Amino acid sequence: MGRKSKKKGKAGARSNAAKSQPSATSKGKGAPPPGASCWICLDEEPDDAGQPLVRDCSCRGTSAGFAHLSCLIQYAEQKCAMEDQNQYKVDPFWMLPFMDCPNCKQKYQSNLVIEMATACVDFVEREQPDCLWRRMGALHFKLGALAIQRESLLLDDCEKVADEFFSIVEETKSNPSMFSLLPYVRGVEADVFMCLGNLRLDRGDEESGRRAAEYFEKAKELKVDFGLDLAPSTCDTRIAEAKALYEGKEVDLSARLKNIRLTYHSIVEKYGEGSLEAVNTGMEVATVLRDMRCVVEAERFLDKLAADSRRVLGPEHKTTEAVVSGLRTLRVRAVSVHHGSGRKAFQALRYDGSGKKLVVRGPIHTPRDAGKGSTIEVDTPVIPAMGTPVICHGLKSTPELNGKVGDVRGAGEGTAKGRILVHLEGRKKPVLVKPENLRIAFDLPELTVDESG
Repeated sequence: MGRKSKKKGKAGARSNAAKSQPSATSKGKGAPPPGASCWICLDEEPDDAGQPLVRDCSCRGTSAGFAHLSCLIQYAEQKCAMEDQNQYKVDPFWMLPFMDCPNCKQKYQSNLVIEMATACVDFVEREQPDCLWRRMGALHFKLGALAIQRESLLLDDCEKVADEFFSIVEETKSNPSMFSLLPYVRGVEADVFMCLGNLRLDRGDEESGRRAAEYFEKAKELKVDFGLDLAPSTCDTRIAEAKALYEGKEVDLSARLKNIRLTYHSIVEKYGEGSLEAVNTGMEVATVLRDMRCVVEAERFLDKLAADSRRVLGPEHKTTEAVVSGLRTLRVRAVSVHHGSGRKAFQALRYDGSGKKLVVRGPIHTPRDAGKGSTIEVDTPVIPAMGTPVICHGLKSTPELNGKVGDVRGAGEGTAKGRILVHLEGRKKPVLVKPENLRIAFDLPELTVDESG
């Protein structure tokens, strides 16, 4: 198909995003196959700036959803230009053409969402500079697009965007006509503080912990003063985590799990299972469960989350791939075996035909070592690593526990009589079990009615 001339109207004052580097999907796995064309201009070739077709959404198939970045921006600008531009009437959906693919109805992701967010900011500053709530909304969108990448290198960029946002907030304080929009302004402002706090907390150093606590405190103050939706208890939990970081104390993971679960269920109720928001929050739930050594529950949860993400977002969506990768890592079974001069961690692969020997590979020093090293057979029983899923067998005094699945919560010589502390599904209190009465659970059996309850 021959080249078509790109029309240059108002959108011809092209944003910086259209001139930036190609999205990650312009090459490699997401590169368009032969014959794919831009669904907007129908051209198969790169655009006038030499940028190739991109696709960073949930569109599936060999050609659906591919477009030029410049075409996507022009399409979004034209849609937004037709919206009601009332400066004092908030429309939370006005940015959707920049945020969501109109074909699959799912959000753009990765580099493409950053480019679209940057274009959104450029568009509002160029076409609607007097509409303060839209300028704030666009900057909030860009901050979220950067933050969701969860890359510490982008923290400085996030804080620069936040500084622009806060400068507009100051403008609203001196504008009497904006008083009716205060709930919206303060709600977004609280969300920006929470976002910055989470990013600082992710960085993990002492100074970031202090900065995170300050951000969470400001968010809490806004939530309390204006009676905003998110409970102040969420801020309290995050403040405690930030303080634990710079004071060198243990983080209360149970409180963190309670709050993130409440957030997850709220998001599912609002956006549905499998939505990008639900899957991203769900991964945080699984991470906390893993850190609490609740690996069986984490694995079951991630397994369902992966199925939801495949169904809604698609198997090739980067979020789906992240869930599947996390699930794969979680399914690595680690054990401690005698090797050389002492005990070392190995990845358990399977039992041999007799069931008396365990095939292991390693040693492993970090999760990245899984799948590496030499493969050997070791005598059973072995000592499962903390969090490793196990199945009880051969118990005579408590035969009702045979076949029950749980995860290891304590092991080694310090445990009573060398036994292993196991938390079994469906039971509130953990039990002590001899190593010879445990087998590694490589595949989790389906939950029974009493266990799921």
